[in-house]
Amino acid sequence: MVWDRVDGRTGARWHGGRREFYNPMTGLVNTVDAATTKFDDFTGIALDSTNDWTVAGVNGGTAALIATDGGAMQITTGAADNDDVDVASSIIWRADKNCVMEVRWRQNDVDGTAINLGFSDATGEAADLIAFTFDTVTLTSTASNAVLLFQDPDATTNAIRCAGVKANQDTAVVASEATLGDAVIHTGRVECEADGTTSFYVDNILLQRVADAVTATTPLCIYLAVINREGFVNTLDILQVRAWQNI
Repeated sequence: MVWDRVDGRTGARWHGGRREFYNPMTGLVNTVDAATTKFDDFTGIALDSTNDWTVAGVNGGTAALIATDGGAMQITTGAADNDDVDVASSIIWRADKNCVMEVRWRQNDVDGTAINLGFSDATGEAADLIAFTFDTVTLTSTASNAVLLFQDPDATTNAIRCAGVKANQDTAVVASEATLGDAVIHTGRVECEADGTTSFYVDNILLQRVADAVTATTPLCIYLAVINREGFVNTLDILQVRAWQNI
């Protein structure tokens, strides 16, 4: 990305008709004039699954606040292979409104879990499925429209990947050069443009800009999901989520 220099610690740019500010010390982006915003750093006394997030877990899978790093949402799977948990916002986001989602996460067992982070058109998928899975070299999308960062140990490497699905047609999959490690905090960002073109960032490095990645007018939700890839309980920590879009 290209940022205008503001001072020694921040940069600024125009994106989707908004002024955004990037702080390289924290790796986070802020917007000052988005019409619709969501921010959760999980410092509250409870995870309000009625009003804030929907949570659907198989075999006892849960999402709950934990007292760590100033607050985090810990998503915990069931103990069986392919037990999954879907966590989602309301379906209020759209690419044609230039929606952006940024998440800080920590995957506690990279070899034992697959994850999805981004926007999807459904708050959850059927039991033992999440929106995107990746087996060896093949993407399987169960969402009809989605733009996601994802990682799956069923692949040949533990790289973080990105792709979109538009009206049930998958885009090409792009993998990062680096593989993920256990308990390492990463920042991911999914930036949609008004025509459905989407840019994917990992730790503030552009992974890929994908044209026609998602249907621009389809309502989407913030989608955070994890699926077990071994016979043990596994966890994914979400430390912070930000999202914004135009009217």
